[in-house]
Amino acid sequence: MKAKLKSALLTCLGTLSACASLFFCYYMLRLAYLDATGAIDAAHRTAGLHIGAAVFPVAAFGFGWISLACFSLTSTAKPLTVKQRRTQTPSAPGSDR
Repeated sequence: MKAKLKSALLTCLGTLSACASLFFCYYMLRLAYLDATGAIDAAHRTAGLHIGAAVFPVAAFGFGWISLACFSLTSTAKPLTVKQRRTQTPSAPGSDR
């Protein structure tokens, strides 16, 4: 039961992180396009535009890395079958098994 819960939580976290990464990628490209085409007036071009252009790639990479880590951990968190549990359980010393 714990393995299924862990797998579900990692999948949810990975999906949310992937969505956040896609958002920051889109918004970074949007800011770069608006800045390159001059669609933003000089009066409205503030430091926030340049801060966003520097911070959004870092955020996109960070959320993408978290997403990949969660999905790779999810693939390794497979629950054991009954046969695997039996073979991995050592017998007690002095028992007949």
